[in-house]
Amino acid sequence: MDLAFQPLRRVVTSHRLTDTGGTEVSVSSTAIEVDTLPGGQTGMNPVFATTGLPVCLPQPTQGDDALQQLRDTRSIVLTNGVNGRIVEMKPGSVFPMHRTHSIDYNILLGGSVYLITPTPDGEQKTLVRAGEVVIQQGTMHAWEAGPEGARWFSVVLHAKYKVNGLELPEIDL
Repeated sequence: MDLAFQPLRRVVTSHRLTDTGGTEVSVSSTAIEVDTLPGGQTGMNPVFATTGLPVCLPQPTQGDDALQQLRDTRSIVLTNGVNGRIVEMKPGSVFPMHRTHSIDYNILLGGSVYLITPTPDGEQKTLVRAGEVVIQQGTMHAWEAGPEGARWFSVVLHAKYKVNGLELPEIDL
């Protein structure tokens, strides 16, 4: 995906399995590629993922099993898990209206994006700039990248979501 952002590097620390004193730390450094979604305007890729809370440590420095599950299903939410993912959008592109069973902490790293949410008479657009955070609590929403595109990091936690006692369905992309 051709965006104006620098490639990502992921650095993960973990205790070695042989560590008995808490001082044997391994450090893994890998490049993160962003997978382009259909249409070519948006890319995303999980950076790290785990299942269950609390998480049992140490985890493999690659988070292999949970990451593979996300890649295989192309899902945003890891059932009973947490995942960190990078999202990139080309200038002016739109990521369609959707809802996931999750709470998402979205930290804008570069560019700007409009958070689009439904209202009774249409929609509301909220401008979000680099350094700002959006917390999504299972609500319908879409994204529209600003003139320079957008890059953000999301921490996505699986959640059960009910309104007035009714579970709201996920709305796929």
